[in-house]
Amino acid sequence: MIFITLSAQRAALLNYPNEPSVKWVGYSFNATDSELWDHNKGVWRLGARVNSEEYVALCFEGEVKLVAHFSGVALYPNSSRYFFVGGRPLTKGEAPYDKWIGQRVKGTRNPIRYEYDPDIDGWKWKTDKGVAKVLDDLQAKYPRRDEFLYHLKNI
Repeated sequence: MIFITLSAQRAALLNYPNEPSVKWVGYSFNATDSELWDHNKGVWRLGARVNSEEYVALCFEGEVKLVAHFSGVALYPNSSRYFFVGGRPLTKGEAPYDKWIGQRVKGTRNPIRYEYDPDIDGWKWKTDKGVAKVLDDLQAKYPRRDEFLYHLKNI
């Protein structure tokens, strides 16, 4: 899951392809969830990890204000930054919303942080340190590929 810290509302002009222009960004106390999403889905400096994520939480003053699902990102025109595409704000009854809305989160210097949430993201063997240790130990014991695979299949 991606957590993005928003600043207070400020004027800005963003022109997402095939969408109406956005005239402000940041957190607005008067905005609906749809407006917050439409005004804050870009322009962000995102890392490659964004491609394995599908939820983003928008935070203001240390509290999660909005959780959205997105299907991908696209480069903002004439920029090296991205915006979220195919997204929508989640609502009550959807697991990420129910877990995160209103929760306090720790801020960081960088307004964007990625956090693995096993309740939302599900278990992935590639990020499980316990599985990595078992495989490392097995490889140390059986350094040849054929032996490693044989013993891996027979665990």
